[in-house]
Amino acid sequence: MKLIKIFACLSSLTPLAALACGPWIPTPYIVRNDRVFFNSPRVGFLQELEHVLPPDPAYTAVLVENQAPNATEALLNTLHSNGIAEPERTQLLGAYQHYRQLLNDAKALHDVPVYRSYYPAHELDAEHILASLKDEAPPAALPDEFRLYLDGARYYYLDNQAAARKQWQALLDLPRTERQHQTVRAAFMLAKTEPTPTAWQRVRELVADGFDDPDGLAAASYGREAQHALQRGNYPRAAELYLAQYSTGYWNAGLSLQRVANEVWLIGDDRIFASLVNFDNIRAVLTADLLTRYDSPQKQARRTRLLNALPSPKAITVTEAGRFALLEYQQNNLSTTRHWLAYADADDALALWVRSKLLLRDGHIDEGRTLLVELLRHTAGEQPDWDRIDTRHAWGELGLLYLKKENYAQAANCFANAHSWLDLAYVLERVMTVQEAQDWALFMPKAAEPQNEYDNDPRQLIARRLMREAQFRAALPLFPEGLRAHAEAYISAMQQASNAGGEARSRAQQYWTAARLVRDHGMELFGAELEPDFAWSGGTFDWPHSIACRINQRYEPGYEINTPTHAEEDRVDRSAIKPDQRFHYRYRAAQLAELAAGLLPNNDENAARIYCIAGSWIKNRDPYAADRFYKQLVVRCPETALGKQAAELHWFPDAPESLPAPFES
Repeated sequence: MKLIKIFACLSSLTPLAALACGPWIPTPYIVRNDRVFFNSPRVGFLQELEHVLPPDPAYTAVLVENQAPNATEALLNTLHSNGIAEPERTQLLGAYQHYRQLLNDAKALHDVPVYRSYYPAHELDAEHILASLKDEAPPAALPDEFRLYLDGARYYYLDNQAAARKQWQALLDLPRTERQHQTVRAAFMLAKTEPTPTAWQRVRELVADGFDDPDGLAAASYGREAQHALQRGNYPRAAELYLAQYSTGYWNAGLSLQRVANEVWLIGDDRIFASLVNFDNIRAVLTADLLTRYDSPQKQARRTRLLNALPSPKAITVTEAGRFALLEYQQNNLSTTRHWLAYADADDALALWVRSKLLLRDGHIDEGRTLLVELLRHTAGEQPDWDRIDTRHAWGELGLLYLKKENYAQAANCFANAHSWLDLAYVLERVMTVQEAQDWALFMPKAAEPQNEYDNDPRQLIARRLMREAQFRAALPLFPEGLRAHAEAYISAMQQASNAGGEARSRAQQYWTAARLVRDHGMELFGAELEPDFAWSGGTFDWPHSIACRINQRYEPGYEINTPTHAEEDRVDRSAIKPDQRFHYRYRAAQLAELAAGLLPNNDENAARIYCIAGSWIKNRDPYAADRFYKQLVVRCPETALGKQAAELHWFPDAPESLPAPFES
């Protein structure tokens, strides 16, 4: 029996490794070997840099998906404050919007000249657009700041940058009270035509001075200035500016920071490289880049180069020590890892996680679990530094340690926080008692709500388990409304069918009603989330066989920590689904149908139909089990048309579902 279980486990895991197409199914934590505890914590490049970002960004990005306020509103406010009458305001507004549309067309023409062939001719009629710009100036009656900005844009799209700059500079020369709305735009365009660090800094200074910035140009100026610094090899300044840009909301600044890292790695002169490593930002970018790369000879060479170039230990912060501890742990340099951990901050997230892994490797299970609890206690955002790591894996590890300690409620909480539905389902369905699972559902963490297409609602899983164990009334409140109606119909039918004092035909009809409900809605009402029904996928996939693998871990190499206790095994045995067959509810339905037919007299047409239809539910998957229904059909109903056909065919007649339903004719 042990060998059979092992082969079943291996055969079920093979498709996960060899799957060429179809969905990606995560491997449950409960079947992973002890490497799950020893593998390096995973960090993301940007997440690792977030703890060195400016604490309170002064500006906010306005991305494409976030529409900036319409400039028309600023114009209307200006016209109103200038005392312009309603009719003239309306006329000016229309002229302004017309000219803005003309400039937008010119912008499309200006920004994508290489790809003009991909646009319909009527969308990019270059000759018409340029002719209109040359012949048509902005409305002269507009307030000066609006007119000058539009005129500058007009010359810009006509490729006359000198004239454009003249108009924008004239705008900036207006008295302060007359240029509240367009000053930042004009300064940004001046910097764009003659990019210098001072020009981009001027944009931010104007915003800080109180001028309007509805387009988020101050935030954008960080990236423009950073690009200028990067092109000139000023990597520390480029890193500083890209980090500032990222803090404003520009996620794509992370790609630029990776480019900074790549260019620094390519510097051939070790003295120049070492001088750059002295800068905190460069060190952080390079370390984050190494931590998130797959292991390779290039990574090992870069790691050695970085460690050799590190400045005096006095210049390295305790937070950095945690990163270097993880870097050494990734290379399995455990003694060096311990040296860095001795220097690291006691509350550093990476350091705590690595410490827990070292403790588990040394066999100190309780101490390692305690550190993981400390690590995860802060994930609610109390300390921003802790948000830099993906703690879902830590929750998964802690869930396994709680299973080992036989604290099943805490294990369920951990797997819920790890967003590992298959592990949570294992605990709720096979390890906890029904009452424990019901109690847990009353206070389950928010993370237990469905997260993706493979998740289910824990309450429905518990409801199905209650239905399997005939605790029907307790199950009903846990079902959603639609399924609850089917469950209530099943319960009602079973109550009437079980009434020994009822009329036989009526009871048979109720058993048949219950059988059809189980056959048609069995997965939703009775299906096991894991094996044998695999309700997590709607029965589509019959893997992973996590329970068989879990039970055999005690006999396999590589499993010393992640093994089930005897108490866990006993609970799994007592919660076994019966019959232990794929789509087990079909067997349940067939048994109810057999009870229905058994209440009817021999040679009853309804009994013959029931035997024929119920046998078809299982005959293709389990012909031996279906043979029972075939024999009852030919023995009890030999005079019926179906009985005669079955006797002649030595099996069920074809297309049984096309038969008239029992009791309906």
